[in-house]
This record gives sequence, structure tokens and C-alpha cells, in this order.
Amino acid sequence: MRSRRVSPIRTAAIYARHGITNVGYWIPQQSDPELGISAENTFIYIRGYPSKEERDKRLNAAHDDPEFGEVVTKQESNPATKLIIKAHNIDMAPNGPTPPSRSPNSVVPWSQPPS
Repeated sequence: MRSRRVSPIRTAAIYARHGITNVGYWIPQQSDPELGISAENTFIYIRGYPSKEERDKRLNAAHDDPEFGEVVTKQESNPATKLIIKAHNIDMAPNGPTPPSRSPNSVVPWSQPPS
């Protein structure tokens, strides 16, 4: 399944347009069965929000965006192009110093890992 890499560029732009900070995107380099992480089919991303309330408001707005429906909903409703098997959302808070905040409209560029 590694050939079906996720390219978050379009979805990152949609989220950024709705005030969601795209922190970064990762693909594990090894599996960890104890954690349920497979290097073959796991994609990890972090998005930032000022609060849980703003998260819910901004995600709803992004998911109501017609382009989101075109890009994600259409893809996920087709078994041939479906990428998401399950998703986990975990709320986190900073623990110690954090880097300077990015503009809410910044997009972290996607870099293709080496083959």
C-alpha cells in the first residue's frame, strides 16, 4: 500500500483557508505492532488550533467547503481510491517551550521521503 501515498497539499490549503495551522506530516519508517502502527499504511499529521471550540468550528467549516467535498469526500467514498481506514484524534497541549507560532494560513510543504 506504500504506493498510495497521501499528498496533503490540497487538503492543507483547504484547512489553512479556514484558519487551521498545518504543523507537519509524517510517514513512519518502521512498524510498531504494539502501538498499532504499520509503516506500510500509516500517515501521521498534526494540526494546530487555539482551542477545542475553535477546532470544532474550523473543522466544520473546512468539511463544509465545496473543495473539501471534491477532494476528500469523493475520494473516500470510492473503494478504489479510499485511503482512510481509521482515524484517531488526540488532543495535546505544549509541554515546555514551543517554537514561534506560524501564521494560521501557513502550509507546511510536503517533501517526499526517499524511496
